[in-house]
Amino acid sequence: MKRALTLFGAVCAICVGSASAEPLRNFKIGDWFAGSYSFSGTNQFSHCAAVGTYRSGITMIFAIDKKFAWSVGFANDQWRLNQGAKYDVVFKIDDYPPLTGTATAISTTQVSVPMADNVQLFSLFRRGQELKVYSAGQTFVFNLTNTGKVLPALLNCVNSYVTPAPMTSASINPFDINPRTETSTANKTNKEGNNRAEATALVANVLAQAGLTNFYVFPPNEMPSEIKADVIWKTSNVVGTFTVAPSSKLDELTAALIGSDVQDCKGKFVSGSIPDETGVVRVFTACEKDKKATTIYYLGVPRKAGGLYLMATMDFGEEQAARKADESIRSAVQQVLFRPGQ
Repeated sequence: MKRALTLFGAVCAICVGSASAEPLRNFKIGDWFAGSYSFSGTNQFSHCAAVGTYRSGITMIFAIDKKFAWSVGFANDQWRLNQGAKYDVVFKIDDYPPLTGTATAISTTQVSVPMADNVQLFSLFRRGQELKVYSAGQTFVFNLTNTGKVLPALLNCVNSYVTPAPMTSASINPFDINPRTETSTANKTNKEGNNRAEATALVANVLAQAGLTNFYVFPPNEMPSEIKADVIWKTSNVVGTFTVAPSSKLDELTAALIGSDVQDCKGKFVSGSIPDETGVVRVFTACEKDKKATTIYYLGVPRKAGGLYLMATMDFGEEQAARKADESIRSAVQQVLFRPGQ
């Protein structure tokens, strides 16, 4: 217990970016350690926070400050982060649409992600059973056990130090809003960001299910400009893309792909449609120029919300590598996208 409280204090002292926070009181919520903090050298309340540690060695931190701004953090003693560095992250809770965020390394072993002041988002973390976090080509999975008790307890903790202002359209506590007045978090992000979040969450699941190891997902600022896609990834011998196409039609996909690639090819071109009885579209194209060949395998999958998902696997000289990756991805798609509830 003493060791856990020491760890809790060390983590939560910087969970809202203040390395000099001091504890006011500690309490437990199930397996979570929680507490309230003041600014260093004062009795002035700063924030309330809770910590849960997982078998992976990763610690999850929820924090709510005196202005009711909340954040989610992650820490691991084995990490060696560049303090101040920022990372794009995607949160996927159960079967709800994915959400994007930006994690900032507030120490060499911890990141913090500010969350939107939104009732629906807060409720998702309260009601959710499983959280998947995708960042830097990795997937982290967390059981959200007791978060339904942790987050309300933190709100009560903050309320015990802060007198809430009268309810207005700009309430000091956005979580006091009646759930029936909730607005979608999609209103806070543009279509491109939503597509990228959806694609990132799915591509990580598909590649992991396909058994492709050591894959790297390009962050938006590193994506090659010559490749147009929502997500671009690579392994040692193939490059892949994943695109969400809400308005595209599956029955027009084959002609569109072949027509586009033949225009871009300045050498010998071959293409074809690969028969498939599972309701997906499979196409390959190959372009040979100056004795160098580029082969692309496409996989079009119907999207439950309308439109389609388009996956492409390409190589530059090793056609067998792209074909093998495509076959693995097709098999994984059956497990990830066509399973019950998807």
